[in-house]
Amino acid sequence: LSVLGFIFAAMMMMAGVGIALFAGFSGLEAGLGAGLGVFYLLLGVFYLMPCLYLFRFADGINRSMKTGSESELTKSFQNLKSCFRFVGITTIVMIALYLIGIIAFVFLGAMGIFGI
Repeated sequence: LSVLGFIFAAMMMMAGVGIALFAGFSGLEAGLGAGLGVFYLLLGVFYLMPCLYLFRFADGINRSMKTGSESELTKSFQNLKSCFRFVGITTIVMIALYLIGIIAFVFLGAMGIFGI
């Protein structure tokens, strides 16, 4: 799964570069295309972290099974813990952002900002 994650992150970063470079040709405004391209680049870099932790975990488990080293096993489980911690913190932050967005839209809707 970590290798597929690396591939997906690389494709996301290549898409970000493509969007940033060719936004003017596709009819998007140059600033919007550049902003969207940078967003995809940052998202791809951000996605690399849990994949790296997962890869280190898998590699450490493989090495510890071959050598029987308990320290390698401990180190690999620390990488798995870091992966789950990263994903958990990201999930909590996203849930908080969704709640803030929902509250903001309800508040703005109650004020009649949207005019619907």
